[in-house]
Amino acid sequence: MPKCPRCGDNVYHAEEVSMENHKFHKKCFSCKDCRKKLDSTNAASHDGEVYCKTCHGCNFGPKGYGFGEKMADNNIPDNTCRCKPDPCPRCEKRAYAAEQVLGAGFNWHKSCFNCYKCHKKLDSTTVAVHKDEIYCKTCHGANFGPKGYGFGGGAGALSRTQ
Repeated sequence: MPKCPRCGDNVYHAEEVSMENHKFHKKCFSCKDCRKKLDSTNAASHDGEVYCKTCHGCNFGPKGYGFGEKMADNNIPDNTCRCKPDPCPRCEKRAYAAEQVLGAGFNWHKSCFNCYKCHKKLDSTTVAVHKDEIYCKTCHGANFGPKGYGFGGGAGALSRTQ
């Protein structure tokens, strides 16, 4: 009875997926790096391990500008794999595709994409950025906008009370 390379348990015929003389459980047949579930159309192997084609290309494919890698400031290839998401700027945990929002140039968790001050949910039309933090336009204007007469600080203007 063959053993699954991932979990070490016996692999029965009804639950096996084969790749290069290795037999995996269907549930264990996933990319070694990003854990994406694989099938015969998106799997690649290297030294007995299986990867999605994106991770395989990042780890073992050609390197340099023009081969799916951006160049760092010093013209040395940046070896960041594209299928591993960048961390959310607020909580610093990875924001995967199903739970992410792109805003202010970063991938955020939907639950983290809110105003730093009042915690109001944001979208692309209500977000404002100040020193790598995001705010709603109201809080941004009140805290970092212009001050004085004619900018909401004069006679007859509404004021915030805490």
